[in-house]
Amino acid sequence: DLAADLLAVLRSFAPASGVVQRVTVYPSEYGLEKMAEEERMGPQGIFADKKAKKKDGGDAGADAAESEEESDGGGMDSDDDKWRKDAVEGVFDMTALRKYEMQR
Repeated sequence: DLAADLLAVLRSFAPASGVVQRVTVYPSEYGLEKMAEEERMGPQGIFADKKAKKKDGGDAGADAAESEEESDGGGMDSDDDKWRKDAVEGVFDMTALRKYEMQR
């Protein structure tokens, strides 16, 4: 929660005789519009473009071979490991995802 994080930071800078009791964060009109848009359509522009990935020289056969090699490590992947693997393999456009996170 942003307000809790700000409260912790502000309390750390308060003088010994001062007290920060409460922090309230109010969204702007722009923020309200973006939250409503995201509620309707989900996050936009953070997923990698698969067409562009294939044009950049992605060889489907090589990708499949690499995927098989990685899965030969034995043991089962947890859901968390699968998410990380998907992110690394290009499900997300990491630059766009970071920008999205910073704008939130």
